[in-house]
Amino acid sequence: MDTSEDASKEKTEEEKPAEDAKKEEEKPAEKKAEKKKEQFIREELKVTSHFVGGLKEELFKKVAEREAEMALNNKVIAETNEARNTLEEYCLTMRSKVNDSLGEFLEADVREKFLAKCEELDDWLYEDGEYAQKSEVKAKYNEIKKVGDVAVKREYEDKNRPNAVGSLKKEINSWEQLAASEDEKYSHIEADERKKVTDACAAAGDWLTQEQTKQDKLSKSQNPSLTVKFLKEKYDSLIKTCSPIMNKAKPPPPKPVEPEKPAEEEKPADEKAAEPAAEPAAEPAAEPAADNGAADMEMD
Repeated sequence: MDTSEDASKEKTEEEKPAEDAKKEEEKPAEKKAEKKKEQFIREELKVTSHFVGGLKEELFKKVAEREAEMALNNKVIAETNEARNTLEEYCLTMRSKVNDSLGEFLEADVREKFLAKCEELDDWLYEDGEYAQKSEVKAKYNEIKKVGDVAVKREYEDKNRPNAVGSLKKEINSWEQLAASEDEKYSHIEADERKKVTDACAAAGDWLTQEQTKQDKLSKSQNPSLTVKFLKEKYDSLIKTCSPIMNKAKPPPPKPVEPEKPAEEEKPADEKAAEPAAEPAAEPAAEPAADNGAADMEMD
């Protein structure tokens, strides 16, 4: 019994190395198969379209053109209605404003004509204008708005002119004070430079006085001579002239100059000869030699 079992064990031990060797041989083959890449070839596909049932090609084109035409007509109708609404809204709004505060910025005859025109256009929109073209509606809107814009502009100038005048006066006073300042901050600015600032301020002040005199002679229903735009331009011009002068950086203080050391005066040749020559250093004295006679006595 024992011999048979030992024999079977030996067989199994012999078979194991053989199986392991086979497995090792199969592994490289599998790895090689995995590394192999697939190759693809690209080809362009030709696509052709054709109708299957439905409308014929010619009829389809006609229907598509008709659809585009209808879409364009709808767009024109929508834009025309929008133009009509804009004109109607403008007439109602401006008629109310002109009857209120905006009327004083139009001459009496112009104001009456403007109000009559607004009422006429309002009626026209619900009569002949109901089927008018967009271009016609826009033309009537631009015509009436041209008159209304004059009144709106005059009102704007009248409301904003005082603030613009005040800003310019404040700027003039500010630069004049800086030019006359004795503060150490401005001590480096020369007198001729300061005069340029004061001259610019005086010129701006004179211009403002003259323009205000002209403007005071005009009524609100006339175009202004002194506009906010002119005042802003003068304001900017004054800053452009004065700012580089008064905001000029102060130069750094000069570096202190170190005093030069006085050069040593050379003595005349006669004095140099009269000076005693330096004595050589004395050599140290030698110790006295021992008395030989004394030494002999001690020996005895």
